[in-house]
Amino acid sequence: TEIQEFRSVKFIEIAIRCQAPILIVAHKGSEVWSQSVQLPPRLGAFLGKAISPYSRFFSDALSKSNLLNLPFVTQRIPLFKMRCHLYVPALYESDLSGHESERKAQLEQEAEKIKEILREMLEIL
Repeated sequence: TEIQEFRSVKFIEIAIRCQAPILIVAHKGSEVWSQSVQLPPRLGAFLGKAISPYSRFFSDALSKSNLLNLPFVTQRIPLFKMRCHLYVPALYESDLSGHESERKAQLEQEAEKIKEILREMLEIL
Protein backbone atom coordinates (compact mmCIF):
# COMPACT_ATOMS: atom_id res chain seq x y z
CA THR A 1 0.00 0.00 0.00
CA GLU A 2 1.32 3.37 -1.02
CA ILE A 3 1.00 6.57 0.97
CA GLN A 4 0.99 9.38 -1.54
CA GLU A 5 2.42 12.83 -0.98
CA PHE A 6 0.07 15.39 0.52
CA ARG A 7 -1.07 17.88 -2.11
CA SER A 8 -0.45 20.62 0.43
CA VAL A 9 0.71 20.89 4.03
CA LYS A 10 -1.60 23.86 4.61
CA PHE A 11 -4.00 21.63 6.57
CA ILE A 12 -1.25 21.20 9.15
CA GLU A 13 -0.67 24.94 9.37
CA ILE A 14 -4.41 25.51 9.83
CA ALA A 15 -4.53 22.91 12.62
CA ILE A 16 -1.54 24.52 14.35
CA ARG A 17 -2.98 28.03 14.09
CA CYS A 18 -6.40 26.85 15.37
CA GLN A 19 -4.85 24.63 18.05
CA ALA A 20 -6.85 21.73 16.66
CA PRO A 21 -5.86 18.06 16.43
CA ILE A 22 -5.75 16.22 13.10
CA LEU A 23 -7.78 13.04 12.67
CA ILE A 24 -5.66 10.51 10.77
CA VAL A 25 -7.62 7.64 9.18
CA ALA A 26 -6.17 4.57 7.47
CA HIS A 27 -8.32 1.91 5.85
CA LYS A 28 -8.10 -1.20 3.70
CA GLY A 29 -10.75 -3.14 1.86
CA SER A 30 -12.65 -0.46 -0.05
CA GLU A 31 -10.49 -1.02 -3.14
CA VAL A 32 -13.16 -3.37 -4.52
CA TRP A 33 -15.46 -0.34 -4.86
CA SER A 34 -13.25 1.34 -7.44
CA GLN A 35 -13.01 0.54 -11.12
CA SER A 36 -10.22 2.01 -13.25
CA VAL A 37 -11.33 3.19 -16.69
CA GLN A 38 -8.73 3.93 -19.37
CA LEU A 39 -9.85 6.94 -21.40
CA PRO A 40 -8.82 7.76 -24.96
CA PRO A 41 -6.09 10.46 -24.81
CA ARG A 42 -8.29 13.13 -26.40
CA LEU A 43 -11.09 12.51 -23.90
CA GLY A 44 -8.62 12.56 -20.98
CA ALA A 45 -7.21 15.90 -22.19
CA PHE A 46 -10.72 17.32 -22.68
CA LEU A 47 -11.89 16.27 -19.21
CA GLY A 48 -8.61 17.50 -17.71
CA LYS A 49 -9.22 20.95 -19.19
CA ALA A 50 -12.83 20.95 -18.01
CA ILE A 51 -11.79 20.09 -14.44
CA SER A 52 -8.78 22.43 -14.27
CA PRO A 53 -10.65 25.53 -13.01
CA TYR A 54 -11.84 23.46 -10.05
CA SER A 55 -8.86 21.22 -9.27
CA ARG A 56 -5.48 21.52 -10.93
CA PHE A 57 -4.32 18.42 -9.03
CA PHE A 58 -6.98 16.14 -10.53
CA SER A 59 -6.85 17.73 -13.98
CA ASP A 60 -3.07 17.27 -14.20
CA ALA A 61 -3.31 13.65 -13.07
CA LEU A 62 -6.12 12.89 -15.51
CA SER A 63 -4.36 14.58 -18.43
CA LYS A 64 -1.15 12.61 -17.78
CA SER A 65 -2.59 9.16 -17.13
CA ASN A 66 -5.94 9.18 -18.99
CA LEU A 67 -7.04 6.93 -16.15
CA LEU A 68 -10.22 7.58 -14.21
CA ASN A 69 -11.17 5.70 -11.04
CA LEU A 70 -14.92 5.43 -10.65
CA PRO A 71 -16.66 4.15 -7.53
CA PHE A 72 -18.95 1.22 -8.23
CA VAL A 73 -20.76 0.08 -5.13
CA THR A 74 -21.99 -3.17 -6.59
CA GLN A 75 -20.88 -5.57 -3.92
CA ARG A 76 -20.44 -5.82 -0.21
CA ILE A 77 -16.89 -5.25 1.02
CA PRO A 78 -15.67 -8.69 2.11
CA LEU A 79 -13.31 -7.32 4.76
CA PHE A 80 -13.04 -3.65 5.67
CA LYS A 81 -10.51 -2.52 8.24
CA MET A 82 -9.99 0.98 9.55
CA ARG A 83 -7.91 2.68 12.21
CA CYS A 84 -8.08 6.24 13.49
CA HIS A 85 -5.55 8.33 15.37
CA LEU A 86 -6.00 11.80 16.83
CA TYR A 87 -2.72 13.59 16.15
CA VAL A 88 -1.75 16.73 18.03
CA PRO A 89 0.91 18.73 16.16
CA ALA A 90 4.12 19.31 18.13
CA LEU A 91 4.32 22.92 16.96
CA TYR A 92 2.45 25.95 18.22
CA GLU A 93 1.61 29.03 16.20
CA SER A 94 4.39 30.92 17.98
CA ASP A 95 6.88 28.27 16.74
CA LEU A 96 6.08 28.89 13.06
CA SER A 97 8.68 30.89 11.20
CA GLY A 98 7.78 34.20 9.61
CA HIS A 99 9.79 33.20 6.52
CA GLU A 100 7.69 31.22 4.06
CA SER A 101 10.41 28.72 3.07
CA GLU A 102 11.35 28.00 6.69
CA ARG A 103 7.69 27.65 7.68
CA LYS A 104 7.13 25.24 4.80
CA ALA A 105 10.10 23.15 5.99
CA GLN A 106 8.63 23.07 9.50
CA LEU A 107 5.27 21.92 8.13
CA GLU A 108 6.95 19.28 5.94
CA GLN A 109 8.63 17.85 9.05
CA GLU A 110 5.25 17.65 10.74
CA ALA A 111 3.83 15.99 7.58
CA GLU A 112 6.54 13.32 7.74
CA LYS A 113 5.46 12.50 11.31
CA ILE A 114 1.87 12.10 10.11
CA LYS A 115 2.95 9.84 7.23
CA GLU A 116 4.96 7.68 9.63
CA ILE A 117 1.87 7.25 11.81
CA LEU A 118 -0.11 6.31 8.68
CA ARG A 119 2.53 3.71 7.73
CA GLU A 120 2.37 2.18 11.20
CA MET A 121 -1.44 2.14 11.13
CA LEU A 122 -1.46 0.40 7.73
CA GLU A 123 1.03 -2.21 8.92
CA ILE A 124 -1.30 -3.08 11.79
CA LEU A 125 -4.26 -3.42 9.42
